[in-house]
Amino acid sequence: MINSIKTKSYTKYICLVLIMTLIMGLTACGKKKDDGPVEKISVIGDVNETTLKLNANGSVIEIACEDFAHTEAAIDTSTLEEFIKSEIDKYNAEAGGNKITFLEYQNDDNFVRTAIQYIDIDTYNSFNLMELAMSEFNKEAADKIVEDEQASLTDAAKSIDMEEMSEEEKAELEEELAGAGYNLEDIESGLLDETASEGDADELVATFTDASTGSVVKSDEITDSSYMMIITDEPMNYYINGGKIVYYNKNCELVNETTVKVSGEGKAVIVYTFNF
Repeated sequence: MINSIKTKSYTKYICLVLIMTLIMGLTACGKKKDDGPVEKISVIGDVNETTLKLNANGSVIEIACEDFAHTEAAIDTSTLEEFIKSEIDKYNAEAGGNKITFLEYQNDDNFVRTAIQYIDIDTYNSFNLMELAMSEFNKEAADKIVEDEQASLTDAAKSIDMEEMSEEEKAELEEELAGAGYNLEDIESGLLDETASEGDADELVATFTDASTGSVVKSDEITDSSYMMIITDEPMNYYINGGKIVYYNKNCELVNETTVKVSGEGKAVIVYTFNF
């Protein structure tokens, strides 16, 4: 009888231990593991050159990179972040809404990187006093750049005295002419003047490099209505966020399928598309 009582008591004890263990296990599962503060994802990342990110919704993010450590003028960067924020606040107040958003600021031994988002390209232009043009691909606008370059070369040719130019100046001119498909002999022979007077519209069309094949195409061969383009002479990298570069003109350098570098030496035309 006594053994029977002991066995029942022992069984109840084991059951109680199992129940408590189960309860503790469930409680532990319900608790959120404390891994400390959540690390914020950097918008800037490893970008070290000024880059303009073009977004599918029309907004743009500029990651501006400035090396103040190697400038001739001594610049105090200790208050730069607050200055930028105050300028953005001032602009938004005057615009009557949050057109510009300050995203991130990094200062590494006076190498300053700042990420700022603009609601659209017009706001970016207004705040930075620039004239970037963003639109659907426009053949006429691209061709107009070539026409303007031709007119500029023609005007310059009229005032060039080849005999007075140094060899260095001739080399620089040769390089400039080559970009437009001409050479020094064309100036001496008067070919530039003849081309301008003829006004041959078929010759004055924009040409692009196909980003995927490297082949050359003319503006009238670009017919996809989904393509966008940006015209700019501002030197920086242009990154298509969620898309790719399709074509680019001679004033661009292809970095990879999503990015081109613009030198600022002439009007750059970048044709791109988003991965909808």
